[in-house]
Amino acid sequence: MTGSDHFLWWRGHSADRPRDDRWTEIGEEAFQEKERRITGRHHLPGPVPDWAEDLFRVARAAFIAGKYVRRTGVRDRWTRRISLAVPVTEHERWQSAAVRTHLTALLQILTGDLWHVDFRPLTGHQVEEAMIFPDDPRASEVALFSGGLDSLNWAATRSRADDPRPLLLVMFREIGLLRLQQRVYKAVERLGGHRQVMLLPMSQTPAGDGSGLRLETSSRTRGLLYAAGAIRAATAHGVTTVHIPENGQLALNPPLTPARSAACSTRSVHPWTLGRLNALLTAVGDAGNCGTGGQPLGAADERRGV
Repeated sequence: MTGSDHFLWWRGHSADRPRDDRWTEIGEEAFQEKERRITGRHHLPGPVPDWAEDLFRVARAAFIAGKYVRRTGVRDRWTRRISLAVPVTEHERWQSAAVRTHLTALLQILTGDLWHVDFRPLTGHQVEEAMIFPDDPRASEVALFSGGLDSLNWAATRSRADDPRPLLLVMFREIGLLRLQQRVYKAVERLGGHRQVMLLPMSQTPAGDGSGLRLETSSRTRGLLYAAGAIRAATAHGVTTVHIPENGQLALNPPLTPARSAACSTRSVHPWTLGRLNALLTAVGDAGNCGTGGQPLGAADERRGV
């Protein structure tokens, strides 16, 4: 991207250095949680394919870039120009024109910013793999679970479905809401259905960038991070669809007040966003590893009240 204002380089192995001094290095230390807690302690019944690990890494890098580059420092106090360089295992796959097009469009729809993403081979670096327990039951459904009314409605309904295979809920801990999230999940467990309900708790809390300044308050790439975390888990379970429960009005995000117009409304589960995300998954995903039946893994929002 010509004239980009902000250059962020997600660190790979020790010899993998930025191209020049314009680049700010970011990596595992950008999160408060230890790396093994984020990617290596998950109780999964099968391995995670490389493309899904790459997607999660790209989402983590975009999330940190969105928090470290503050909107108050740009001319219109909103639209940032961000160049992001990320190492990936499946380098040739991510280098394709289709992948680049869909990822750039997805990030721009989500954030209202201008993005340029470069990929380089991830070599000489040990990826922290999740602990595999092949004898554990495999879920037949995977859904994001925030603990809000929409995800609670979905979880409560599907927990009582006539399905012998478990329902997996992927929950990202929210600061200040963890006790409430846990209480809501326990309430779903107590519904007494015959179906097993499993919870995969995740956490991605950004650390400071060393400047002492408050991080960017908007979190427009958080939706991609959450979806990528759930997709990563779904591949290990052989599930081909990740459900994202959301109220239809909020998903479409019409401007209910002047303060919510245009870029002031989040687009995490807008149909445009999910369309681009699914197009990206089709372009980068390996049908043989995406799930049962050889079908590409996708994300679907479960909208209410449309």
